[in-house]
Amino acid sequence: MTTIEHVVAVLDGLNDDFTVLTSRGAAPDESAIAAVESALGTTLAPGHRELIRRLGYLAAFAKESAWPRPREWEVRPLWQHNFGIELFGVAPAVPERLDVVAQTRQHVPSQGPPLVAMMRKTGDRWVVGYDAEHVLWTWQSDAPAERMPAGDPLALLGEWLSALVADTLRIKAEPPSLPERGDKPPPDLDDILARLRSEDLSDREDAVSDLGDLADNPPPAAVDALIATLEDEFLRGHAADVLELYADPRALDALLAALEREKTHERWQYRGIFESICTAIGVCGDEDPRAVEALAEHLIIDGHYYAALYAFKALERLGPRAVAAITALRRCVSQGNAWQAAHGHATLYAIDHDAAAHIPPLVEALSHSDSSVQAAASLALEDIGALALPYLDRAAAEDAAVAAHARRLAARMRS
Repeated sequence: MTTIEHVVAVLDGLNDDFTVLTSRGAAPDESAIAAVESALGTTLAPGHRELIRRLGYLAAFAKESAWPRPREWEVRPLWQHNFGIELFGVAPAVPERLDVVAQTRQHVPSQGPPLVAMMRKTGDRWVVGYDAEHVLWTWQSDAPAERMPAGDPLALLGEWLSALVADTLRIKAEPPSLPERGDKPPPDLDDILARLRSEDLSDREDAVSDLGDLADNPPPAAVDALIATLEDEFLRGHAADVLELYADPRALDALLAALEREKTHERWQYRGIFESICTAIGVCGDEDPRAVEALAEHLIIDGHYYAALYAFKALERLGPRAVAAITALRRCVSQGNAWQAAHGHATLYAIDHDAAAHIPPLVEALSHSDSSVQAAASLALEDIGALALPYLDRAAAEDAAVAAHARRLAARMRS
């Protein structure tokens, strides 16, 4: 019988090929779970409840260095797309993609009983959940649900974790050969623009993707089309992704307006669309002070610290050009929680390169009880690179609280 202790032991035992994100340091109490059950209109399955009480939520995935991601046009076996697992849960600032209530509302089967969405594999449209009797089902949005032979959420998650580890070893042993795109005729811009006007959403999605193929030398009409597409609620994020490729300053005004429109969504702070717009603002406005101002404004949003991640990353990419954000970033470091402080130090380092001010707090954060804080610090130190190694070595020798984490990270960075 799989227990919660078994699942936690497997997660704790994952090596440096994996990233594990939970809110273990701020797992929900019974009142928070009761509020979620009220919103769902049913009780959580016992195994799912145990996982939420212990982990909050879970995202466990193989790093790209261990599991090369499929390219957009690449055809691979389905299992090679399943490089991670997401368990939907509850936490003070859970992102929408891991929020059990949000995912349940987004994934509604076309037939069958009401179901609670519980978890999924990355790259797979199928989710797994359960009905009011806690019987497990699997389904795609707007498709009929199918009952599963498995009956225990803990056992199923244990199986998925075992398969993830085995498949990671398998793909490391035989890495997929990455295909070349080969010669491809240039896209027909008139055809793309015509499809952008289609009433069929999939046609419009494909048209925006095809505009991405023009990124090497985008014609003005393509930029204008993407700017107009930012007003399409269903394609706003996709259009922002392509405008990031274009890096065209003409798009900045429209992106700033799109940012404000996106904020009318009830849970805008957690949506990937907000991330896409922030990233595009940073790229398209890298010489415009309005871009930095707009991003810095979102570093603290009514206490929802997780929402600031997208602004942090966009400012980090700007580096020294984001100097106008320093005051806001210092406020994050001094007034924010540990997760926000870690990202604040990482972003400040990208701007001012003050190793003595920012590397020691990041090293200290490696031993934080919340794995999301650990992950933020670890990724930041890896990005800093060789300059961080003396600090890690000193912590490994002198600081018992962080020694094991520092030693492991330093070894990985030197390998």
